[in-house]
Amino acid sequence: FKPFRLKYLIKAKQNGGLNLSLINKYKKYLLQVSRTPLWKFYAIAILPTMFSKKLTKFLDKIDTKFNYNLPKKPGVKKQTINYEQNKNCFELTKNIKSNLLFGSQDNVENPLITVFIPTYKRLNLLKEAIDSVLNQQMVDFEWNLIIVDNEPYNGHANSTEKYVKALNDKRITYYRNDKNLRVGDNFNRGFTLAKAPWVVMLHDDDLLLPNALSKIGKSIEYLSAIDKKELGAIAMIPHQFFYNSQRPDDNERTIKHLKEIYKAKPMSYKYYKLTHSNVLLNGQIGGAVPTCGATYNKKAVLEVGGFNDDFGISADLILYYCLENKYSVYSVLEPYGLYRWGQNQMTKKESAYNTIKDNFDFREYVFSKNIFTKLYGLMFRSSLYYAFTKTVLNMRKVATADSVEFYDYADIYNKKPNIIGYIIYKNVIKKIYGLRKSAQKRITKQKIKAYIKKKEQKELANATNK
Repeated sequence: FKPFRLKYLIKAKQNGGLNLSLINKYKKYLLQVSRTPLWKFYAIAILPTMFSKKLTKFLDKIDTKFNYNLPKKPGVKKQTINYEQNKNCFELTKNIKSNLLFGSQDNVENPLITVFIPTYKRLNLLKEAIDSVLNQQMVDFEWNLIIVDNEPYNGHANSTEKYVKALNDKRITYYRNDKNLRVGDNFNRGFTLAKAPWVVMLHDDDLLLPNALSKIGKSIEYLSAIDKKELGAIAMIPHQFFYNSQRPDDNERTIKHLKEIYKAKPMSYKYYKLTHSNVLLNGQIGGAVPTCGATYNKKAVLEVGGFNDDFGISADLILYYCLENKYSVYSVLEPYGLYRWGQNQMTKKESAYNTIKDNFDFREYVFSKNIFTKLYGLMFRSSLYYAFTKTVLNMRKVATADSVEFYDYADIYNKKPNIIGYIIYKNVIKKIYGLRKSAQKRITKQKIKAYIKKKEQKELANATNK
């Protein structure tokens, strides 16, 4: 209990205390026992009682919201990691072989896109992922599919290899690593093996919607045409659904229903441009997990060094940030794939912890870049931490019954947001940034429509001349 906190002084005013005569009588003692400036006592003393009651209710609500109830307050450690050093992560596994066990590098001539599925001992789910790729509709360009199996090769066919060979589809190329690679290293292996200039990622427990490749191909064309910078990546916003392993028929009906819904939807031409300002103004790196159609310029990924597993669970998001230094990066705003909760690492408590910790460390790196970002971090660090952590906790509450609270992350950071700072961040900074991004989305859509119109006119003119 801190009797001279503003909240309790306002409560005293509400209950008939803290008038001007009392302050004048005891002001010399107040200066000795309280760090609260005397002018604040006077300011609260002249507040109308009715206003004090409303203000107390508001402060009670805010105080409960931000009540972490944490026992220790670790300081912010100086950030020493250089997240933008472009370390060549492909070199780390160059001596580990990926054995080609089905198909060939030349199975498809000049593909625009290579769909890449990394997998490890989940054939029941992998079957659905493969099926969602092979049954793509309305695709007017060449593409191929590579599967990189992270179950160590021992000279014998495993169940995944047998299944792929039984499919006998010439669009598939199947590899199996000699050793089990880290997640990011296996992602990098897929990029080195991809034949096409564009790599579309799909985790083995997720699915592409029926017209995803068609829309991705158009997105590559449109975004490449309207932006002065070369396109480096397109992040995806998937439709999330919950998988119940005890009720396979329900899962099948859910997937079928979602595919039918999205198949009927026309392309929206809505895109969100990802930039470095996302970290400072939204509290997160931007983008999403590299699956469900996340699309990368292969040359750009090779140039920045690939996925760096040393950065932890958020290495995929940090890759977007590194690409933004030289390339344009966008996110689609309509689902191109289905993200499955219930069968992945993100439902584990340690995954939520690592997500919060990695993003906190990365924000500290961004805060340390110059004098402006240092001042910004000083003012809004606690607000950004609160906002991001709250988002992660809410996602976990939806996805799993395991209970987690702010208390579980006390060793990362636990300074409660300054109420005024949080209000400014949430109601001023975020709203202004949101308006700016909305305007940017409208301009992007207008540019794309103008490009399409010009292209159609050119095609019509060419047809007329012929």
